[in-house]
Amino acid sequence: MSTTIKNELPTITDLSYKLAVVGDAAGTEEEQFGRIFIGTSGSILTNLLANAGILREASLFANVAQSKPNRSDFATFDWNGMEVQDGIKSLKSDIEIFNPNLI
Repeated sequence: MSTTIKNELPTITDLSYKLAVVGDAAGTEEEQFGRIFIGTSGSILTNLLANAGILREASLFANVAQSKPNRSDFATFDWNGMEVQDGIKSLKSDIEIFNPNLI
């Protein structure tokens, strides 16, 4: 099993928007650095959000699975397996805590 990469709860919570961004699973860069949405796609997403006036630090960034699948292919996970089911529980908990107005 690969490294667990936890969902990233916001550090700024007093803004009018509460955005949750949800991906499928960590990629190679996320596994290497232990943070989600930091690879090429994550950088593009962060820039797009910034251009729209949305702070990454005020948004929930989460994945369904908290570990990197083989060959970065989410389909290699068993839907009923621990990676997906435990990830869904964690995601549900984080969403309930953050209570976003947009997912």
